[in-house]
Amino acid sequence: MASHIKRHSEEQKKHTILFSILGSIVIILFLAIYGLPLFTKYILYLGNTKSPANITPAQDGINYVAPPVLDDTFSATNSATMTVKGIASKDQQIKLFVNGSIVDQQTTDNKGDFKFTNVNLNPGSNQIETKAYSGTTKESAYSNVLNITYLNKGPTLNIASPSDGQTFSGGSNQTLHIQGNTEPNCNVTINGSWAIVNSDGSFTYDFPLQNGDNHITFVSTDQAGNSTTVQRKVTFNP
Repeated sequence: MASHIKRHSEEQKKHTILFSILGSIVIILFLAIYGLPLFTKYILYLGNTKSPANITPAQDGINYVAPPVLDDTFSATNSATMTVKGIASKDQQIKLFVNGSIVDQQTTDNKGDFKFTNVNLNPGSNQIETKAYSGTTKESAYSNVLNITYLNKGPTLNIASPSDGQTFSGGSNQTLHIQGNTEPNCNVTINGSWAIVNSDGSFTYDFPLQNGDNHITFVSTDQAGNSTTVQRKVTFNP
């Protein structure tokens, strides 16, 4: 009787082991057929949700376009046109703005350099800046600004004293006190010597008179190189 129970117990253990092995095989086959493809699709789904197409420009550093850098140049000119040069990334589209309006565009070379020639200026103040474009939708902020003043005529120059043809007599009047005014930020010379010009354009100068006729040449020159000349002749009698 005892041996019969023992054999029955051993047979149950064999059946349990057999079923466990068969169950493991079934699970392995199921995973091989269905589980691995599902797992792969899940991984691909996660990858697609993080692809560049699904990242906003604020999150994607690649979408940042650095602004161009313009070469520093003069602040005033008497020429109606100028050349604007700068640097950006290579093979980028650069648009040129003058006073807020697009006036020209070109593509940078393989070093990132660009140059706009014969850029027309408006009389007075001109604000020049550029933007860089990459692809069809990405654009940079504005570059540094060039503030250029185009002056196409000489500055005003008024001589309050002396008047032309004026005569002076006596030793106390041998030093002539000159008074005049021009436009701010101009330089004034009197017979080649520099006069001190105040911020409002006014100036004074003490000029030593020689006996007889004295010819005085006043020249005012602005930042762009335009100049205005005024002549005076005065006479000194000892």
